Amino acid sequence: MLAAQAVRDWFAAHRQRLTGRGVWFQGGEPGTQPPQLFAEASLRVLIVRLSPYREVSAGITHSYLYQMAAAVEGVYVDMAFMPPEADEKIMREAGVPLLTGIGSKEPAAAFDLVAVSNSVLQELINLPALMHHSQLPLSQQKRAAAGSPLVILGGSNSYTHSILHGAVDTEGGCGLVDGILMGDGEQGEGSVYEAAMTASHYHLDNLIAFIDRNGLQISGPTESVMTLEPMRQRWESLGWDVKEVDGNDMAALVDCLDNWQPVGKPTMIIAHTTKGKGVSYMENVASWHHGVPTNEQLALALSEIDARIQTLTEKP
Repeated sequence: MLAAQAVRDWFAAHRQRLTGRGVWFQGGEPGTQPPQLFAEASLRVLIVRLSPYREVSAGITHSYLYQMAAAVEGVYVDMAFMPPEADEKIMREAGVPLLTGIGSKEPAAAFDLVAVSNSVLQELINLPALMHHSQLPLSQQKRAAAGSPLVILGGSNSYTHSILHGAVDTEGGCGLVDGILMGDGEQGEGSVYEAAMTASHYHLDNLIAFIDRNGLQISGPTESVMTLEPMRQRWESLGWDVKEVDGNDMAALVDCLDNWQPVGKPTMIIAHTTKGKGVSYMENVASWHHGVPTNEQLALALSEIDARIQTLTEKP
């Protein structure tokens, strides 16, 4: 497949053939990082949406993720979108990886972390083909052997990814993704436990899932909507190895992952967090699950977040 400079040259020569003259693949939006930072970065993150740009461009989740990651020193962030159907054929014929950073024009395989943001269940069916046509092996074992990036899946339907699990090749390879991120409000949905039983039944011991346990969801306190406790024992009864950690303590999270070892079953990490952590008027307030700040509130939030980032990145 084409390397980054070849993709840039191809795009310059053929963008008129793409949907909307290739605006979706152009990159360079205000507030995004210059592609020159890719080579200098110590961590390269590609945020992936499983739908075409025009269908998800108005969404805020991937934009928030982008800005938060880009604010961390040494991190380069880019975004990739599923090509429109007509463009997919053109890109495949030219050897352009379907998952290519729109800013850097670097292929997904060149990044350290591929963070897949999923919002609609049907989107998940696109994931295997997008990975395959981006030189990302479909099994965790082959990705590890090839030095491929970690593939992390998050979003409101991430837990149902197990419908795509099981063997992905004739050699018994499995593990379409390396990790899953879930909210605690989703623990009241039956499909979560169907997926949990599937992962346990197939002994997916290379699978790590996270639950963001902040006790609040869009409707209010989780325990008022649906009793979720005892959460640890519930997941253990489903055949998972369960660990608990302070999700607002990055060092604790890193230590938990550094010390992880497969034990013949999938792993669930319950990360106890504070909703809206770091923004004084948002902490532990359920309405900010979907709230839109005023200009004054936004300015205050950004100043408080910037101050917190400064304390985290200051050298001793």
